[in-house]
Order: sequence, then C-alpha cells, then structure tokens
Amino acid sequence: MTVVLFALLEPGEVAGGREGWPEQLVTLFTRNDAPAKLVLFTYDSHHAASAHERLQVVVLQRPRFFWSRYRQHRALRAQVAELKADRVLFYGISSYVAGMAKPALILTADDFRKKRVLQLRKKAFAGLPVFVANKQARENVLGLTGNKQPVTVVYGCLPGRSVVELDTQLVKDRFTAGAEYFLYQGALSQKAELINLLKAFSRFKRRQKSGWKLVLVPGKPEPLKDLEDLLATYKYREDVVLVAAPAPEVVESLFAAAWCFVYPSLPGYTPNPLLQALAWQLPLIATNACKEWVGAAGLYFEPGDEVALADHLMYIYKDEGLHQRLREAALAEQVKFSWQPLLY
Repeated sequence: MTVVLFALLEPGEVAGGREGWPEQLVTLFTRNDAPAKLVLFTYDSHHAASAHERLQVVVLQRPRFFWSRYRQHRALRAQVAELKADRVLFYGISSYVAGMAKPALILTADDFRKKRVLQLRKKAFAGLPVFVANKQARENVLGLTGNKQPVTVVYGCLPGRSVVELDTQLVKDRFTAGAEYFLYQGALSQKAELINLLKAFSRFKRRQKSGWKLVLVPGKPEPLKDLEDLLATYKYREDVVLVAAPAPEVVESLFAAAWCFVYPSLPGYTPNPLLQALAWQLPLIATNACKEWVGAAGLYFEPGDEVALADHLMYIYKDEGLHQRLREAALAEQVKFSWQPLLY
C-alpha cells in the first residue's frame, strides 16, 4: 500500500508542533510495524531528515505566482499517477491539488481560524471525504455543506514514548525533592486559567497540608516573566515548580512520574497535552470540554470553578483506588486514537 500526503502549508501556518498530524504520520511510517509506504510532498525541508525505507520525502519549491502554482500542480498530478497511490491525503485546504485519484482532506485548525472551510462549498470539493480532529468541527463542516460532505472525526495517534525504562523516583528527586506532584503542560500565558489552577492548589494545600507539588511546563517556548511575577507573591511558591524550556525527553519523564495531569484550559482543536497524558496512562482532571478526548479517564469541572478543581485534587490525592481506576480507564481510552480511518 502506498499513501501520498501533501503538507503544503502557507508561511507561518501551524503544523501542529512536534506531535502535529504531519509529524505523527511521518513517525507512524518510520516504525517497524508501518502499514504502508508514505510519500510526503512538502515545502518544509526539515522533513527530509526523516527519510526512511517506508518514507519518501519530496521537498518542493514554494510557487510565487499563480502560473507557477498551476504548473507545479500539473506536474504533481503526473507524479502521483506514476506512484499508483492507494490513498492521497491533503493536510489542510492550502495543500489541496485537484484531479487526484482517491483523495481525502484533513482539515487543520488554521482552516477554521482563517475561514478556509468556506471553500468546501465550491464544486471542486463536492463529495470529497473530509477528516477533522473533533466532533464540533464535524458539526461545523456538515452545517456548512448541508450534510452533503462525508466527514469523519479522527483523533490521531497518541504521542510515541521514546523514554522506555525510567526510574520515576529519580525524576521526583530532581524536580520536586522526591515529592509526588500534579502536572500541567500548556500555554502559561493563559493567565485566567493559571490563576484558577493556583487558587485551587492553594485550597488543596490549606486542607491537606501535604508536601505535594504543582509542576508547570510550557507547551511551547514563550515569555514567562508575567508568570514569574505572579508566582513571586504566591503563598505556596515553594511548592510550585516551573520547568522552563525543557527538552522533549525531560517533558516525557515529567509525564511518566506525575501522579495526575491537570488541565484547566479549553482543549482547542487538537489538545496535544491531553494526548500525552493519556499515552502515559495518567489520571486527568480537566474542564468538561475535554471529555471527548479523555472519556472515563478524567474528573471534570466547569472552567473557572476553582472549588470543584480543588475538590478533585483532594479526591485523587486521598483515594488511591480512584487513582488506579482512572489509570486503567486511560489505558482503555487509548483504543480510539488511530490513523486507520485515514488510510483505508
């Protein structure tokens, strides 16, 4: 089986980060159990280093004018025809090349932010299978196209675990002086969500008087001065650990050793931190909107409800049986994360 993936993103367009869809598919097709061969067409030269016996990377020059784009698309149709591909995937509307056999379109967050989805009303996209990352996106597309478009929700694969053998106590010794900890990873610039988390953690500390910590990890590089200023006046500052700019393997180790993952934010289009937590079978405490991904592996609260969040922190601290049940549920929830609908 041969799969062709076009990831012809516009300058500055979000590709999804290290665990984004193109990166996940590249990783999938370089594993020993890869289901097929992948041919990736991209403007991004960094993928060239991923070349593998089951992964062919074709780096294209970005066309500057309409006619150069037209000629490039004509050449691409000829190349794909020679490959006799079993499936042709387009990552984002900006990657779409008309006239391909067995096509399917993967909508990105930018397709919704920049209102490119309105193009699905055009005749060129009629009947084209569409894949989206959550149920709300599916409803939006169906409403836009009058229920005439086949739209499937694909949650993608959980992030791979490069750290295999790990002494979790060593991780805790390094970051939390050996104490258990709650973990949050995400945008640390979301001040309202973080203040809510810190208020809930304060309630937890006052009621439990334990040595447990809260570890904060940025989801991507970002200025941290505002957060540092906020923490400078926080009563339990000594129990909050800020891990700035960690290497990927450090992030994995923090997930592996955490007692629970806490997510006070709305999930967005593809909530990679939630997927990372599920990959490590962590119990989760998250906003109600995250239930679509987390399912039975989480305890939920309304955004901004610091009392409910604090209660959940205490439940999972005191009840080891609950903690174990949520871990088992996290393992069970993993089965819904698959690329199979894209490939067949």
